Amino acid sequence: MVESLNDQEILFWKVFHNKYLLSIILKQIHENEWVNYDYLGYSVENRKRFKEITSLDWMISKDQFELLKLKIKSKDEFIEINKRGMKELFSINSQPLIRELLELLFHSNKRNQTINVIYEMLPTLPIMTSNTLRFKNSKDIFELLFPSITTTTTTISPLSYSFEIYSTLLECAIKFLEPKTLSILINSPNVFITQDFKNRSFTFTNSNSVKKIEEKIELILSNPKLYNNDYSNLKININFYGYGNGSSSSSGSSSIDNGGIKLITKNENFGLFLILLINDSNIQNKLIDLNFHELNLTTTTTTTIKTKTITTTTSLKDKINEILSSHSRELRVKELHKFLLLNSTIINLYDSIYLDHLIYYSRYGEMIPCLVRENSLIDFIKISIATFNVKALKTISDDDKNEIKLKFPKIHHKETSIPISINREYKSKEEMIEFINYYTTNYNYFICFHFIHDKIIQDYIFKHLSKITTTTTTTTTTTTTTTNIEIEYKELINSINNKQFLNYFPNTWNEMIKKLLDSNLIKSSIEIKDTLDIDWIFENRKKELLKRSTKYFKTNEILLFQNFQLLNYASKLFSSLPRYDCFYFNNNEYDDTQIHSRKVLYNYPFIKSIRECDIEQMKHLYSTKGDLFFSTGLNISTRLYEPFFSCQSSEQIINFIQFLNDNQFKFFKSNLVKRVIKSIPSTINENQLLKLKINFKDMVDEGNHLFLKAIENLSIHLIKLMISNDFFPIEEISHLLLIRFKDPIYSPLSATAKLYSIPYDNGEKAINLIHLFLDLHSKDLNENQGLQSQAFHIVINHLFKVLLSVKGGVSIEVLKNIYNQITSNSINIDHSLYHVVFYLSIKSPLLAKYIMSLPFIYSIFTDDNEAFPQYNCNLIGDHSGYDIKKYLNLQVFTFDFIISKDTPFELILEKLIDALSYKPMKDDQELLESEDDYLSETINSNLNYFLDIRREDLFLKHLDYIQELLNNRFLIIDTFPWISRNQYPVDQQSFASCKHCEGLNVQPVYMGRIFLFSKHLIQATSKVFSEYAFKKLISLTSYQSFLESIMNVNFQSLDKETTEILLKNAEFIDHIFKIHYKPNDNNNINNDHLDGKYEDNISVDANDQYWKRIIYKDSNNISISMFMRYQHLFIGNGCVKPINDKDLELLFGQYCFDIDLRNLIINSIPNNINYFKVTNSMISKAIEANKIGYLKYLYKNGDINDDFNGENNLSLLQHLKNELLKSSDYNCYLDWLK
Repeated sequence: MVESLNDQEILFWKVFHNKYLLSIILKQIHENEWVNYDYLGYSVENRKRFKEITSLDWMISKDQFELLKLKIKSKDEFIEINKRGMKELFSINSQPLIRELLELLFHSNKRNQTINVIYEMLPTLPIMTSNTLRFKNSKDIFELLFPSITTTTTTISPLSYSFEIYSTLLECAIKFLEPKTLSILINSPNVFITQDFKNRSFTFTNSNSVKKIEEKIELILSNPKLYNNDYSNLKININFYGYGNGSSSSSGSSSIDNGGIKLITKNENFGLFLILLINDSNIQNKLIDLNFHELNLTTTTTTTIKTKTITTTTSLKDKINEILSSHSRELRVKELHKFLLLNSTIINLYDSIYLDHLIYYSRYGEMIPCLVRENSLIDFIKISIATFNVKALKTISDDDKNEIKLKFPKIHHKETSIPISINREYKSKEEMIEFINYYTTNYNYFICFHFIHDKIIQDYIFKHLSKITTTTTTTTTTTTTTTNIEIEYKELINSINNKQFLNYFPNTWNEMIKKLLDSNLIKSSIEIKDTLDIDWIFENRKKELLKRSTKYFKTNEILLFQNFQLLNYASKLFSSLPRYDCFYFNNNEYDDTQIHSRKVLYNYPFIKSIRECDIEQMKHLYSTKGDLFFSTGLNISTRLYEPFFSCQSSEQIINFIQFLNDNQFKFFKSNLVKRVIKSIPSTINENQLLKLKINFKDMVDEGNHLFLKAIENLSIHLIKLMISNDFFPIEEISHLLLIRFKDPIYSPLSATAKLYSIPYDNGEKAINLIHLFLDLHSKDLNENQGLQSQAFHIVINHLFKVLLSVKGGVSIEVLKNIYNQITSNSINIDHSLYHVVFYLSIKSPLLAKYIMSLPFIYSIFTDDNEAFPQYNCNLIGDHSGYDIKKYLNLQVFTFDFIISKDTPFELILEKLIDALSYKPMKDDQELLESEDDYLSETINSNLNYFLDIRREDLFLKHLDYIQELLNNRFLIIDTFPWISRNQYPVDQQSFASCKHCEGLNVQPVYMGRIFLFSKHLIQATSKVFSEYAFKKLISLTSYQSFLESIMNVNFQSLDKETTEILLKNAEFIDHIFKIHYKPNDNNNINNDHLDGKYEDNISVDANDQYWKRIIYKDSNNISISMFMRYQHLFIGNGCVKPINDKDLELLFGQYCFDIDLRNLIINSIPNNINYFKVTNSMISKAIEANKIGYLKYLYKNGDINDDFNGENNLSLLQHLKNELLKSSDYNCYLDWLK
């Protein structure tokens, strides 16, 4: 065995080291399809070469993480790392994977590139990650990038590289991040902030939620280096607003939406404003300790205090500090608020002093008498009720309560809304009980508030109860189960001291209350599980909760009884009620007025009994109710329409249906009978199933329907069941079969641009049914005459079409076998477009792919003529556009021709291409008039098809065919051919002796006739096919077609992918220009598309023109990473396009701050390039662009020193220091400069 293994290894290495054999193996590996695709799966993009997969965002979006890791680890592999790709990486829904990928990048030769991109993203990263639907791990991302000082708060280990946090990033984070995520940045040790940031940090907390403003201020206060210790006499310009709810105005004031009322914020007295805006007294006091109330405090405002004989004028600052120092911490904010209300010109939250007064009242529960206006008591009471402030309510005098009662004796809807946003939080249970008791005791005084405030209390009671769990109490003798929820409910109900209010609540707790409170009651119902539920409903039927819940329904529409016994029990109770009562119903079979009610009531237990195969329940029903009890039978409620027999055994199902049949399906309507029988599972053993006896002849209409549906649904077990019960109505339903199946309602092509298909497992069902019907047909051919014979023909042909359309396709062997069995039984198989399309698909999905790739195949679906809502292959209609029915000759594409193993794929495809692509343009003049640019679109489509199926031989053959079409000077169809007016002078003789062009058979341009390629064609050919195929493509018409496609003014925009293909093949293209093209002295090339981006005296030689097209016109397509990958084209001896300063500036802007590119250029071209020269201007731009890492690198490597560069008489180092001191982000971050 060992020797055998050794021999195999030796043989392997012999083959591996044989260049010829290895090349054949590798070519075969590349050309083979290793996945069995359906016709839609064949695409240029479904398989990529390892080297050509360079996009970070593509690898992440396609979950190719192992591939990405290999790419990162390899020093030779290139990855395009940009913001888009990094955004994809951050959106991965796995924190460990994000961490692993970042760590790999930081330890690879992609490190600098990765760090640069992340630094570019940082200033707006909080905005980007605020989209929590896409960035589910946003908190983890910040924990990775910015490790916290306290690592014990997280299980995430920090990365090996940590990013600095500057003022710009932290400002954005405070504005946009949720507090939990914001805390990560605030607690990071790498925070470098300026004094200006400290001055403004609290002003960045703007939000449309006061609660979030408070949380963010609390976080800032947790880190002393983020704010000033003293804001006394500080003046700053402020933009404070709720994002999405307002914007700063030219006057420096703005607003935030706070519950529908606009808060007014200004620069003046902003510190006071923010303190008043906050609800949390602890935070308010902390800000006052910092003298934050003096921020932007006005100095001109004075307060005049009058006594009996003296008038004293005090500055605002002194007065406020006097108030604050004269009161305890518990009272000073309140007194400050009162003072500002009494001096409203200083600051206010709203446009109205009245509204500010309401805010004051909602916090402290007291009114300022001089600010109380007429009717203001109404709003104060509403706020007190909404905030459950019983202390404030108790301050209202009896006289005031009587006055309100007289003025508003009824519910006053206009007076129920609260004009400000308040902090509505439940108090402790004891406080809530006290509040409910006081509110309900004085209920008659507060009647005008009932509309909204009653519901507030009701919601509290039920929401509070929903959080309570069940407990069990055990004694020495008994074990009783009591629920905390019942105890709590009783305690809360007992606190209600008003009969009218109490009438809303049931006497005792029942879990049905939760259902009754459900706003979706209209879509659901309440299950009655025992007699206790029935008793509870009856006892509480007059309670408002039940009355409201049943306002739009009768009891029999929402109560679902688990069995007939419970229903009868309920009937005895509810039938005693008056008939007009919404809870009234009875099941008296002699009461004709209750027939509909009975049907609804019995619907649920009836269907439940069927679903559970409950014979005992059915016996109970049959034994207690007469034949006329339901009149015409029971309906099926759509709410109860669930599958039957999903959990029952085969024996239970058989016995139950047999019981129903023996009782003539009593109380069953026709549709319910059919549904029960159709629900018989196909998994039941056939011998067991055929013992079932059903009297189909007693229900012929239902049986005929079931038989037809069984054929349509491929339910062979039901057909066998009917046959075993001597019921085979094929002749009787022949007219229905004709309507249903003869004229195919199926199209081989659907309007959704897909082949019609059915599930794979239906194939075996169709085959079994074909065998069954063939067997029945062959038993007595003499009897199969007329309608019956026609019916067999229709059914079997229908089943054959079903077999053709099985998803994934039936095998050719099986298809031929079934085909022969059918024809040998004297049944002719129909032949239509439907059959041909599926024969082709079964022969090879590549043939179906061709049909579905035709550019105009779907035009008939969008035809304005409504006579073609679906492409019916048997309907003949006049369609002036592309119509496959007219082109696919059924006499040519027969079953034998397509399916025969003697017919090669290439022959079928050749005939298809001729029939569906090129013959139509000769035979159908209307087609050319209707479909725009028919020939050019068709040629491009065919070439792309060969690319998708990776048939280079057919691709090359088609290129020769295109050349023949171009040589036919009489052939002109729309834009084919394209007449070139900007021909490049070519030396035609040079191709004959050129080794690079050997075998390409380069043809001259005839009368300027060329063919314009699509950009996708250029890209895909280079990706999928050999170098020879790409050369063959671009050599068409002496390379004029290729150059025109690239250089033509109508194709100005080259995308990044096309540009990369051009760079990949740049050396060959350079060869074409240098060897096969003559200098153009006549300047007959159209230069309009270069937009004057280079001087007129520059040579317009074709090669120069071509490179200017790429670099000058589409410079944004060549990224730094792409340049690095193809550096050999621009740098080194014999490079194709020697790079210069102007090229670099066009490609990467006036300044480029990429360390890797700088090192490459300086080390490779040290004497001729000034692009990366360090100047004071460059330093200023780098700071402006937040490229502090680049400057640190230059300083560390000695490129920023005390040298002078001729600008502003300052050395590089001194200029750097000056600029950093002026920067709003970096003036506190100078430690790295010695």
